[in-house]
Formats: sequence, structure tokens, C-alpha cells
Amino acid sequence: MTMAPKSDKHGTGNGTEESADEADLQEIASVNTSLDELSNMLDEMENNTDNIMAQLRELLQSNREIRAEFKNMDQTTSQSQNSEQTNNNSNQTSQGSSNTTITEANNPDEEMKDC
Repeated sequence: MTMAPKSDKHGTGNGTEESADEADLQEIASVNTSLDELSNMLDEMENNTDNIMAQLRELLQSNREIRAEFKNMDQTTSQSQNSEQTNNNSNQTSQGSSNTTITEANNPDEEMKDC
């Protein structure tokens, strides 16, 4: 993109040419200042974006760790419940067979009916 100066350098007198050159230099300085300000603002925005991204990555990692902990806790709880159920089932089975033995021993008439 080319920028043409606002002033016309084709003036007739020496004073007009100097004022045109001075106006051009002021305009260039103004544009440079504006570009510097824009560059600084863009740098600041880039830094802010980088900070936000870093915070989001930390948050994501933290959430992953928490989810893994909950998953481990859930698996541990499931295993413990399954273990308790297995123990309860085995206790009920052994209690049931001993109850049958006790019932048969207490009721000799039942044994006689089978014969």
C-alpha cells in the first residue's frame, strides 16, 4: 500500500515546498506513532491471550485429574461393594446349608418319610 502525502509538492515558491515537506514529515511521524500504539496494543492482547490459554490449560488438567480421582473412587467403591456382596452371598450359602443340617437333625421324622 502506498501512501501519498496530503500536501502537494509542486508548489511555486520555496516556502511552500518547505512547509509541504514539514507537513509530510509530521504526517509520517503521526502514522508511525499510531502504528507503534497499535503494535503495543496487539502485543498486550497477545500476552493476555497467552495468559488465558495457560489458565485454561491448567483448568483442563485440573479437571482431568479430578475426573480420574472420581473414576478411581467409583471403581474402588464398586469393587468394595462387589466384594461385600460376594461375602454376603457366601455367608448366606454357608448359613443356609448349616440351617438345613440343623433342621434335619432336629426333625428325625422328616428323615423317616424319605425312606
